[in-house]
Amino acid sequence: MANPPIRPSAHGGQGQLRIIGGEWRSRRFAFPDAEGLRPTPDRVRETLFNWLAPYMSGARVLDAFTGSGALYLEALSRGASMALALDLNANAIASLRKHLDTLKCGQGQLLQSDALRYLDTQTPTPFDLVFLDPPFNKNLLQPACDLL
Repeated sequence: MANPPIRPSAHGGQGQLRIIGGEWRSRRFAFPDAEGLRPTPDRVRETLFNWLAPYMSGARVLDAFTGSGALYLEALSRGASMALALDLNANAIASLRKHLDTLKCGQGQLLQSDALRYLDTQTPTPFDLVFLDPPFNKNLLQPACDLL
């Protein structure tokens, strides 16, 4: 499947995200500016990860529609033992691969893959936490939940 077209932006074609907690706290990363690609806002991530704090250390995490990778990188920063990120956008996956290299992180796995196809065809893998934040207006949440 072709990647969505990348839109030029006023900030040079890149969005920014900040890791808000854990080992890489305050690190900033760029992500490709593409339609529908947006990081989960800092305040939402802060609340979410405060709730998840008792479960994060050593967790195996799946981020099925990773996009900018904000939830994926935050989980790794906060002690996940392994995280798998899925996204169709090759530019987003390539960007995240560079971020993992910069962070010297070996616990992160990346697949350029359709999340629904992955969930439907892969041998069930135990994950402790699964993030499902699919693109808006695509009606992918319920099918993803059904496959889980």
